[in-house]
Amino acid sequence: MDHEEIFLQSNKKRKLFQYNDKMYRVERINGANDVTYYTCYNCGEGRINSANGGMIIVETKLCSEACDCSPAYLKAVVAKQLLVKICSEQLELTIQACYDNVRRDLEISCPEALHHFPTYLSMRTNLKRARNANLPVIPTNFAMIPEPNLFPYRFQQNFQANEQFLFMDLEYVPPELPIVERKRILCFMSISSALKLCQATKIFLDGTFKVCPPPFYQLLTICTLRGIEDEARLIPRLYVLLPS
Repeated sequence: MDHEEIFLQSNKKRKLFQYNDKMYRVERINGANDVTYYTCYNCGEGRINSANGGMIIVETKLCSEACDCSPAYLKAVVAKQLLVKICSEQLELTIQACYDNVRRDLEISCPEALHHFPTYLSMRTNLKRARNANLPVIPTNFAMIPEPNLFPYRFQQNFQANEQFLFMDLEYVPPELPIVERKRILCFMSISSALKLCQATKIFLDGTFKVCPPPFYQLLTICTLRGIEDEARLIPRLYVLLPS
């Protein structure tokens, strides 16, 4: 008999098992007689029971006629859960880029599985949830911000992970005021942006308060022009988080 545990999980984090080209999830376990009851993951109607550690398997109820048990469906499920894993680990890629990469690989390996692969819009919420679960907690005070030598490496890099983005980390001492809390100034800029900023003949400064995350008070942005005359656009080069 074809009975194999595969490294997949249902939406409720239950392990999935493969039996006769179909996937089953554990419904319940009867420890008294050592019997495990499974339900078809696809249609929810098919039932199998296993005993003696999976040595004896009995199909107690057939799946519905609409149950798709093709290998292509299984590959689509594998690709879907791989996509969730990639989104949670490869933070340098956007969610859309992760989806496109997995879908392209699936199209190359098994074009028939694309019929079962969900759309980006239907998966976007789950992908964002998986990514946010691996992101660090947003600091609410300066004590929660890591020291420069403890700053996570991936958050020191730009999106392409090929340039340093955390440009400067300074300690701020307010003049003529008692030091209640050790405050800091964080500057973010890549080396390529620094070169373009030095070569610019004009720079533009913009300070905003509403979008500045706590515990900082102001976000200062230094921009340069890119383009000619009417087609010129302001491009941010340096971001400075200020405590006052």
